[in-house]
Amino acid sequence: MLSNRLIYYRTLLGLSQSEVANAVGIERTTYNRYERNNINSPNLKVIEKLVALFNIDYNALLGDEQYRKTELTQNEKRCVDYFKAMNEQQQADFLSQLKIKNEEK
Repeated sequence: MLSNRLIYYRTLLGLSQSEVANAVGIERTTYNRYERNNINSPNLKVIEKLVALFNIDYNALLGDEQYRKTELTQNEKRCVDYFKAMNEQQQADFLSQLKIKNEEK
């Protein structure tokens, strides 16, 4: 179920609901409703941002198979800690740069 996967990947990265919501450009209350399964599924743009933020593929978030339990590497943990230490504008700028780099590939 999507709501369980959202909770799983968010807590795996040590992020709060507010941090995830800010990173994907939605209100915290909207994200909270996704996790509680009290609202329709996120739109494709939000799903794309969640997949990028959680560093997973679409099947891991949306697929029917059991979601994977992955351990973050030390470098990945450092990146998450660095991201969490940023203010909202820095996070938005960072995510914007990631998007540009992915589009260049």
